[in-house]
Amino acid sequence: MKLAFLWPQMSGYVDACLRATADLGHHLYLAHRAAGPEAPFRDERFGWIERRHCYAGEADPQRLLGDLEDFGPDAILAVSWHRPAFRAVLRRWRGRALRVLFMDNPWRGTPKQWAGRLVARSHVLPYYDAAFLPGERQAVFARMLGFDDDAIWQGAYVADNAAFDTGPRSAPPARPSFLLCARLVPEKGVEDLAEAWATATADGAVEGWRLQVAGVGPLAERMADLADVEMLGFVQPDELPAIHAAAGALVLPSRVEHWGVAVNEACAAGLPIIATTAVGATTGLLREGINGWVVPPRRPDLLAGRLADTARLPAADWARMSDRSRALSTSYTPEGWARYFTAQCTRALGAQGSVTA
Repeated sequence: MKLAFLWPQMSGYVDACLRATADLGHHLYLAHRAAGPEAPFRDERFGWIERRHCYAGEADPQRLLGDLEDFGPDAILAVSWHRPAFRAVLRRWRGRALRVLFMDNPWRGTPKQWAGRLVARSHVLPYYDAAFLPGERQAVFARMLGFDDDAIWQGAYVADNAAFDTGPRSAPPARPSFLLCARLVPEKGVEDLAEAWATATADGAVEGWRLQVAGVGPLAERMADLADVEMLGFVQPDELPAIHAAAGALVLPSRVEHWGVAVNEACAAGLPIIATTAVGATTGLLREGINGWVVPPRRPDLLAGRLADTARLPAADWARMSDRSRALSTSYTPEGWARYFTAQCTRALGAQGSVTA
């Protein structure tokens, strides 16, 4: 098949998924935005894709239309329904290719989502034949937009497991760290973690542990001022596995987190997880007391308690959590992503004979 991917900012896991798709023998076209200050990925990482358009700001619809006329895709996977250039492509390819929406918003009943539901019949459904999303929280929203169950595909977020999984781990490192991988902005719960960490260190509850922060953003100083905190800045995807291998647990205190690929990566690396109920990935990758703990968002007191619980784990209990994380991660791999996505495309195209106009 010929598959076109219309993407905003790229990431390491997307690269892994596209490589796995190409390994199945499919031909790819990729349009993606150039790296920005909040996620300065090296654009050359994606240079292996022969047909690629790296754009600054917003994509040029005429460039995309010309590229795809030349490429002739069987299916197009496009992120969000708001981008004008992507909408122009999807409108032109109605009836000519299978058009799949990549969405990660869960249903939260906000005024904006209610408005989206009201206009979905005219502004969403005419542009897409199916929706590819992370899990059931997002499937609720997709159904409310009007997608049928057979047009809702789950499992859109995975990690580059082969890079992160270094095998079974019998104990945390000699000087372990709690690892935060996130943009340092309020919705990621950075201030909540700062308060929790200050409490836990003052009490001596996390003695022997440190906190490593991988990410950039306006709240960086809030974290940098704390004791036993190491600021790593933005970390390139190929450098992340080594940092996970030296860590003892992941903490993701988000107030808003549609999924959280950081949880996928940490599970593959065999880390216990501490995350809030706001993190979508907890539905598939976190089992309370089995491979970590779930806490409510905006509760630094409870978060501090779970930091302490993790730091006090006996080595055997930590190893059992590590094993469970690794086991859960095997359901979310780039190879599985590629097989599932291409099988769903083949099924949908075959059921239609050709894409319905």
